[in-house]
Amino acid sequence: MAKKKITKKVNHKVTHKTEGAHKLTHKCSNCGCSPCTCCNWNHKNTWIILPLRFALGMMFLVAGLQKLTGLIGGSTQTISFFTSIGIPAAGFSAWLVAWIETVGGIFLILGLFNLWSGLVLGIIMLVALLTTTVSPWDWGGLTKHLVYITSLFVIMFNKIEWTIFSGWRK
Repeated sequence: MAKKKITKKVNHKVTHKTEGAHKLTHKCSNCGCSPCTCCNWNHKNTWIILPLRFALGMMFLVAGLQKLTGLIGGSTQTISFFTSIGIPAAGFSAWLVAWIETVGGIFLILGLFNLWSGLVLGIIMLVALLTTTVSPWDWGGLTKHLVYITSLFVIMFNKIEWTIFSGWRK
């Protein structure tokens, strides 16, 4: 007896194809992953990441603008700090970090280029973690950097549907 293929639409964009009695293959037409990871998180609950993405974006935007505009010590304090911890070309590095934090923060807020902006901001946070002198008893500074890095990875590898352009996609 020939096996009959049945295709039915389930949830968002997931198509289940049944071949025979026990074969069930899952394929998401949006990103190609299985519904175990795709439908239960990425397509239903992407709004959960929105406050985290917005908060991190604001944090990086404010930090970058603070370095660029001279508020709260500004670029001179950043340059002297970079010089004191031994970062080469402290003036250029401070300027570069300030612009990356500003643009990366804007991208996170708007939901644009989340993978790349999260990766670059994560590298900056990793360098900050490795170059800043943290006392073994000062877990506050270490924990803060690790929370930022972890949050950026969550944002980077989540399928983001809530962006400034999400209403224009069809």
